Amino acid sequence: MQVKTFFAINPPENKSDMLPKDSLGLVCPKCGMLLDEDYINPNFKIPRNSPDLSSTYDGYRIASAKFRDVIESSEYGGIEFRLLPGSPGFFAMKVENELKLTRPPELKFEELCSECDRYVSVWGWAAVALIIPPHVIVDGLYRCDLKMGYRNLMLAPLIATRRF
Repeated sequence: MQVKTFFAINPPENKSDMLPKDSLGLVCPKCGMLLDEDYINPNFKIPRNSPDLSSTYDGYRIASAKFRDVIESSEYGGIEFRLLPGSPGFFAMKVENELKLTRPPELKFEELCSECDRYVSVWGWAAVALIIPPHVIVDGLYRCDLKMGYRNLMLAPLIATRRF
């Protein structure tokens, strides 16, 4: 019998911000949330001694070449690694594979921004559940379709699956 176990990957912060100090035009003028999730700061430099997978204070997932090579050799699809021009050997990692979550009434959507029409905060992980049964999900890296958190830290966690 095959059992699927899910592991939430919550990489440590690397004590940096992808967004430049002057982020005018990059963020909503009212709530301060990033407007283009594909934005890469060409001058971003990863701090020394950063782990192979980390997060910036403003929610970017940063992967080393070593981490990228492991993921690519696993032949997981739906993962994009974008080279960071100011930090050779490091990449911004974006996971396209989504897991759909329920939207129970306990889920909190707060502070709808009238400018960009997004919620500034979303809370309630304990109340949500997977819509797709775990046994039909193939091995790989996933992100949840529901972003939770506050402002630019509103990133869905990555989830890895593994067969035992």
